Order: sequence, then structure tokens, then C-alpha cells
Amino acid sequence: MKGQVIEVVGAVDSENRNVGVNNAKGGMGQEWDIIYVDEMPAALKIGEENKDWGFKINSPFYVVSMKKRGYFLDLLGNNMVMKTRNGMTSQQWYFDQKTRTIKSVRTKSKSWDIQSSGKASNL
Repeated sequence: MKGQVIEVVGAVDSENRNVGVNNAKGGMGQEWDIIYVDEMPAALKIGEENKDWGFKINSPFYVVSMKKRGYFLDLLGNNMVMKTRNGMTSQQWYFDQKTRTIKSVRTKSKSWDIQSSGKASNL
């Protein structure tokens, strides 16, 4: 199987995605790091910063617009919208270390996603 490499099927790096063998193309789904067990860092705890991602683990935060000051990113149904600060948990977000996604404090089953598998501009 010379020239074959392991890759994430569909070239999407996400939890529970199938891994297979394919021709070497050099895509992101074929890039891997090796971490030796004795060099594996300890798991981060709640409130500690994941330096690779720049977020504190499970610590709520707001996203505030720099373009239109005072507007906060808010979750309205399945859409992300800009609203003035209203104290609702729909405007609070947190970084989930396990899934490495940004999730809603109000609706923990919702995380940031780019519509149409990243081919659109809507979140």
C-alpha cells in the first residue's frame, strides 16, 4: 500500500468521524501529530487556559462587536444574531475542552457551526 495514508473520511476533523486509508494528497484530513505517552501533558481543568485555542475551559464569556460597540453575540433559536446586552444566558458562551467547540451556556447542545459544512457565511 505504498503511497497510502490514514485520513479522516470526508476530510473533516470532528468527534466520531470515520478514519480510513486513501492516496496521499496532503490535505488536512491526512495530517497527524505523534505524542508519546510519557510526554502527554496533564488534562486541563475547568478555568485553566487551553493555550492552543486561547480559551479558558468551561468559563462563560461574551462576544462583543468591535464594529458596532455594545452589541453582543446572541443565540436566537438556531441563529446567531447581534443584540444589546440583556443579561440572558443566550449571550454567554464557553469553550468545551472535550469537543473543542464553543457552546451556548443556555443551550449546551448548541455549538458554533458554519452553515453548509463551512461553505456558507452564516453561523
